[in-house]
Amino acid sequence: MEESIKDNLTSDIWDVLGLKSVSPRQLSPLVLAYIGDSIFDLVVKTKIVTAGNTQVNKMNRAASSIVKAESQSKMIGYIEDKLSEEEEEVYTREAEMPNPTHQPRMLP
Repeated sequence: MEESIKDNLTSDIWDVLGLKSVSPRQLSPLVLAYIGDSIFDLVVKTKIVTAGNTQVNKMNRAASSIVKAESQSKMIGYIEDKLSEEEEEVYTREAEMPNPTHQPRMLP
């Protein structure tokens, strides 16, 4: 029986790009959040696409309205009790870090 492309797609991509496995423990909480944002974005886009064909700009607007900090904050509320101790520690560590893109408002 022939193999389907989906059977080995991930490993094929890893091979072509020369990727190697990295332990999440080696990554900073901000890097883990960056990857998490990508995963959440992919899940949301998959939900939108599976709802049916529509104009891409409408799909993009729908995704943008869902993939934002407020929605991610609600999502962690749904999964927080399912996190392992280690995952909870990483989440807490990241959540307590100052936001490097946030600029304090200067008062006149």
